[in-house]
Amino acid sequence: MDILVNNATMPPAPQPFLELSWSDLQGFLDTQVRGAFQCCQAVIPGMIRQHGGRIVNIGATLNSLPHWTAFAAAKAALLSLTRSLAAEFGPSGIRVNQVSPGVVNTESTAVLAEKLRKVQAMKTPLRRLA
Repeated sequence: MDILVNNATMPPAPQPFLELSWSDLQGFLDTQVRGAFQCCQAVIPGMIRQHGGRIVNIGATLNSLPHWTAFAAAKAALLSLTRSLAAEFGPSGIRVNQVSPGVVNTESTAVLAEKLRKVQAMKTPLRRLA
């Protein structure tokens, strides 16, 4: 295995924090962090043996969006996992990076209020969603 890309997510289900259950948060953590964790554990031993490899985790901009606590918490945990793996396995020739695109115009982000979508677009260099 030369390259691993961890891109798993589940559709965001925006919920006010006080209505969020631990199991809602756990679903995001299991999909995004546990999935990446298990995939990395599966491929890193081989990458060490071959003296190199690349791992790319797909994150998200950590701009705060109301009601996206579960999604944001999981992506923040993924970033921390990425940094830890980079520090631990960089000396073995394994590069671990995270790509964090801004808000992308998808069915999942269509649930955002139009005003919020415009605010997020204005934070980008091209003043539009990807």
